[in-house]
Amino acid sequence: IEIHGHTDARKYLGGGYDNLDLSTDRAQAVKRVLLGGGVRSEQVNNVQGWASKRLKFPKDPYSSRNRRVTLLIPFDGGSDPLASELKDPQYESKKSMRSRGKNFQYCVT
Repeated sequence: IEIHGHTDARKYLGGGYDNLDLSTDRAQAVKRVLLGGGVRSEQVNNVQGWASKRLKFPKDPYSSRNRRVTLLIPFDGGSDPLASELKDPQYESKKSMRSRGKNFQYCVT
């Protein structure tokens, strides 16, 4: 599992703390929740913050909708193991991608 934290483009007004720190802390908080819920630490192979470098809504960089955490969950083969769960309308997006030679399914809520 990869966990990526994101922010909007608004500058964070905390002395010595910026959007990269905020997005990294956001991703680390999700990691703690996953580990506390039973995910094994060896299943999480990347936790990082992107600040506003990967905006979900680039035409609206200050939108709070850009503040989010993305989970990339690897799967094997061409099947989509999360398809039934992701039909729920609470999910804004569902996409497939490849990263580092692995297939990933991810959703952003």
